[in-house]
Amino acid sequence: MNTTIPTILQARGDSPQERALWACWFAQGTNGRRGLPLVLVGEPGTAKTSRIAALASVAGLHFESVMASIRQPVDFLGMPMLSEMVLNSATQFLSPDGDAGIPITQYAAPGFALRAAIARRSLILFDEVNTCPLSVQAALLRVLFEGVCGEFQIPPSVRFVLAMNATEDSAGGWDIAPPLANRVGWIEWPSLGVDRFSSFLNGQLTDEFESLDCAAVEAAVDVAWPEAMSRAAALVTGFLAAQPGLLHVKPTDSGEIQRAWPSARTWDMACRAIAACEIHGLVGEDRRIAVSAFIGSAAQTQMAAWERSADLPNAAEVLDGVAVFTHKPERFDRTVAVLAACTGLVLTAAPRDKAAPLAADFQRRLDGLFALLDSMPDGAIDLTLQPARALVVRGLATKSARALKFLARVQPLLHSVVSTS
Repeated sequence: MNTTIPTILQARGDSPQERALWACWFAQGTNGRRGLPLVLVGEPGTAKTSRIAALASVAGLHFESVMASIRQPVDFLGMPMLSEMVLNSATQFLSPDGDAGIPITQYAAPGFALRAAIARRSLILFDEVNTCPLSVQAALLRVLFEGVCGEFQIPPSVRFVLAMNATEDSAGGWDIAPPLANRVGWIEWPSLGVDRFSSFLNGQLTDEFESLDCAAVEAAVDVAWPEAMSRAAALVTGFLAAQPGLLHVKPTDSGEIQRAWPSARTWDMACRAIAACEIHGLVGEDRRIAVSAFIGSAAQTQMAAWERSADLPNAAEVLDGVAVFTHKPERFDRTVAVLAACTGLVLTAAPRDKAAPLAADFQRRLDGLFALLDSMPDGAIDLTLQPARALVVRGLATKSARALKFLARVQPLLHSVVSTS
């Protein structure tokens, strides 16, 4: 474990896969939800379910296991239930005959969703997911990404994880449909091995770590998230500026399309996984597994190589004048990443109330950002337009005397960007 990370944030787990899973559980997910959805693929009998349950207990998460293979679409879309809507003066027009009520179909949520909601901080495992017919897989999509089951909104603190054997090892396995495959991260689950199996027989696999207060871990993540996410976004932005062809790469091979591949959706989730890895102290193989789960090994490997070659400076040090950044025409991608990181750092610390006074430290960094933008040569001035637009929209351009010279320089181009957005 990384000892520079607060103890409460250090990822638990005795394998890279488990620590990657942990970090993704505590990431800030999409659509305002907690966690990033993952599917764990392993051979039969590799203790996927028992390990997930044990880690959930350590994380302070209520655990629900759903055998997806015996479910029907209605189990996720909601069981239709007929009831009556009582009409009043505002809704009487719904019944031209003047009835006191009209029949209405509502969709009831299944018990696992309600139990998870009552516990609030929960983990729902959908097991054997590739033995579901495509109709059931389709019904799962809204549950996984909007947290809606029937007409019931599952609380955002409920996480989701899927598990399956490889299709050839499954009882009546189905291929995973591309819309589902591209909405989850993919982790290859290892077998126990002799040492871990011995620990399992002795009942030790579930007693490795002390259980945590899930709410306390979430609160610590929320404090660290804005800066970590801004750095992750800068990394992804800079890399894609250098390799725009990797933004969307849909495989043509039927096997590859059922695993992780780059798309705008999965880059978003990979960015969140990068931030979660930083917060939870994941490096090396742990980080590789967490990030490649969403965009695939090829894209992750190229991004890691680009990150090493870019040697990006610390954004805070650039804004504070401790580090000096100079644009190099042959590395515009590096400039994109640095400007994005510095802008993200300022925007996350900016007061939401545009009339609020600025703290001295924030004012210094805001001035430093506008000085950095103005230092760009004419050949790279277009790289400053997106950061400038974001600062103008947030009302920060009027808060810095350093902004006047820069904005006068880019005003014609900036006006075009703002007016067409």
